[in-house]
Amino acid sequence: MQIFINERPVEAVGEGAATVGELIDALAVYVDPDEVVTRVTIDGASFSAGDEVRYARRAVAGVGRLALTTRRSLELAAELRAAVFEALRHIREKIFLASEGLGRGATADAQRAIGAAVEELRLALILDGQAEALGANPGIGRVDELAGLAEELLAALERRDAARMRVLLADRLLPLLDRWSARGGGSGAPDS
Repeated sequence: MQIFINERPVEAVGEGAATVGELIDALAVYVDPDEVVTRVTIDGASFSAGDEVRYARRAVAGVGRLALTTRRSLELAAELRAAVFEALRHIREKIFLASEGLGRGATADAQRAIGAAVEELRLALILDGQAEALGANPGIGRVDELAGLAEELLAALERRDAARMRVLLADRLLPLLDRWSARGGGSGAPDS
């Protein structure tokens, strides 16, 4: 089997490894401690290193070429953090449009937009935590800043109180997103 790390050939290691995951663990000695594996390529099929379920249990037998791609931790952290701030901009726009929609009586459309924005915000917070774990500066915000607001939004949704939802979005969530965006230099202003 041919093994490469960043297109640099490495000696065979992990002779006892039965799975690709075990072999990758054995290859850790060749990875700079300031870097993380970001991509795994097996016989031309490429996978995100975080998507281990797709490759880690694959048998080593029959693999002709294994290549690992690494990135410097701080470089990757900066890239992740930039993606978080870009996501915040899009989330803010959805919340702004949902708030406007509630004001026009387009409740169903607004609720769909809120649902999508909340899911995107959840993912952005996870990504932000990963960036911080890789060494980026402290995150965009604390989840506890959002917890009480989320409970109030849910209560308003259950009561079908569009007016209260609009107030919570416009007066609480949008300013919170703006504060978080400002930490990354984002304007927070809607694109429209």
